[in-house]
Amino acid sequence: MHYRTFFTVALLSLVSLTGCGRSLELNTSSAATANPADPSAQIVFSRRMEGMNSDLFVMDDTGNNLRQITDTPLMELDPTWSPDGSRLAFSYLNSEETGLGGFVGQVFSMRADGSDRVGYTQADGKTAAQGSIPTWSPDGSLSYAYIGTIWSIDPATSTIRQLTPERSGPGQDPNPNIITEYDGWLDWSADGQSFVTSSGSNIVHVKADGTLIKQLTAQSVDRDPVWSPDGTQIAFVRDDQSHVADNSVSWPNDVFVINADGSNLRQITTTRGIDHSPAWSPDGKRIVFSSEGTPQPSEEPQPFNPNDIFVINVDGSGLVNLTNSPEHEVAPDWQP
Repeated sequence: MHYRTFFTVALLSLVSLTGCGRSLELNTSSAATANPADPSAQIVFSRRMEGMNSDLFVMDDTGNNLRQITDTPLMELDPTWSPDGSRLAFSYLNSEETGLGGFVGQVFSMRADGSDRVGYTQADGKTAAQGSIPTWSPDGSLSYAYIGTIWSIDPATSTIRQLTPERSGPGQDPNPNIITEYDGWLDWSADGQSFVTSSGSNIVHVKADGTLIKQLTAQSVDRDPVWSPDGTQIAFVRDDQSHVADNSVSWPNDVFVINADGSNLRQITTTRGIDHSPAWSPDGKRIVFSSEGTPQPSEEPQPFNPNDIFVINVDGSGLVNLTNSPEHEVAPDWQP
């Protein structure tokens, strides 16, 4: 199970077990407000229901017109829109259908209304993308990282093929220019020739064949990189690891943005809690993400408080809580 899915499952599980609650205070230090929303734009996300169950929901990017589009007994996580906005791919954590025991993630896709649900399997019957997170390529294929290798799914034929080399075996010299460690999430460039991902807790830019183009960040724990729609910027999440030094219950994870070449690092969110799973608005002016928000000054932030879906302008102004509910909502994605 890769980092982003594991992180989401951990949050869902612990919130379910503990029933943590919190009150939130939005960051209103700036007088600026979020950019006007496109009433036709949709945001999909995963919401915890009862026990270990989570389903997918869609809402307008104003937070209105909330609709539930799946209703299954286990976990549906990490939804992502196809390039044309007509379908959703997601990871379905299931143990009964696979017979493998425990939680095993399988890549599914479906129409945006929840119909035409398709699961993808290997030729030997094993699930595709065990514990992995799907992402769409510009050509409409699906990709995922599994045990240090990137795989591709053709949704039309359910054919699965390997894109990048496997890790070097015992006695073999690893090629330092080939990335063989992926933290789970990748995002393709607009031309489909490269992708950004997290490897060894750093954001890296990689060719489609696994060849490293450039390491973009260092000296922190960085993950969840996503290209801006115009390809000039990359948003990601940074854990400054301060909780390791002082053994704090606060896990400060914030959203950052860099230029595509790794320059011009800037911090976008400043909550004292966990921010994660950023995604860009179609116009590149806002970022949607999941967060436990900014606790009130009298509260001590907890690492597994329920999360809401937030949007913020790329300059860090105009933070808005779209869901503001007692439920646990994670992994948002903005329809193209």
